[in-house]
Amino acid sequence: MDDTDATLTDRALRAHHQLFDDLTGLPSRGLFLDRLEQVTLGATRGGTAFALILIDLDYPDDYCDEAQPVPTDHLLREVARRLVRTARKSDTIARLTR
Repeated sequence: MDDTDATLTDRALRAHHQLFDDLTGLPSRGLFLDRLEQVTLGATRGGTAFALILIDLDYPDDYCDEAQPVPTDHLLREVARRLVRTARKSDTIARLTR
């Protein structure tokens, strides 16, 4: 791999990290906002509606059984996996971290 290939690979990795959450692999806030804008424009243009569902998992540790705690990272990955599995291909599941 020469310097040009390494630079392109580095840029591609940075671009991916800007668009996708490292923990879950879901689209991140920036990509979500772009998709939301696109669906809003399309709905306005076509006179149609769309739905937006937000699920707040600010304190997932509160929901873990103290006797058998589930690591937060594992819980978030599992929630992401299940949401993606049940969503339509046209739906966007994203992780909006702070």
